[in-house]
Amino acid sequence: MTQKHKLQIKIGFEVEGKNISRGELKRYLAPITFDEIIHKLPIDGVASIRENILQINVNIEIIRGAEKPAIKINQGDILFWPPNNSIIIALQSGPALPQSVKIGTIDEGLSQLSHIDQGARIRIKPLE
Repeated sequence: MTQKHKLQIKIGFEVEGKNISRGELKRYLAPITFDEIIHKLPIDGVASIRENILQINVNIEIIRGAEKPAIKINQGDILFWPPNNSIIIALQSGPALPQSVKIGTIDEGLSQLSHIDQGARIRIKPLE
């Protein structure tokens, strides 16, 4: 089965060259956004922590509106935020950013992600 036809994909988060976290992107949450993102893996970005979220400003262009906007986020959720072309990781549960789209969850290493430095380089890569 090709990456495009997968229903989920395991991903790893590498910060400054060290593997620190793992998660899973799930197609059923937002199929069009999922397909576009996995097609562009690996994705490089820069970290910014604000308001109990880790925002990863990515160097890819995904022209997409809010496919299935999230209202509430749970700790460990992975989201795509179209207005800023960013991948968001919820460090705590709470209200979602406007137009954010849930695309997966963190399986392990969430606490390590919450302690990374502002401006750290992050690579999101497939593990399968």
